[in-house]
Amino acid sequence: MDNWTTHTEIEFLKGLGTHKDNYRHEKILGQKELLLRYQKNISLRKNWASINKFEVMKVLEELINGC
Repeated sequence: MDNWTTHTEIEFLKGLGTHKDNYRHEKILGQKELLLRYQKNISLRKNWASINKFEVMKVLEELINGC
């Protein structure tokens, strides 16, 4: 996880809910639902290493509001 940065975490968030289940050809959960789940559980994360938690939370809020 040493190479995981604020940028890669934000890209991860932007990709949530954008993939389809290849077997059923449908989205399992929508982006907003996944972002809300991430937000709900963000306090459980203990090791942020080189990730700027506050920047991630700001982008997370913007993504949720944009859904």
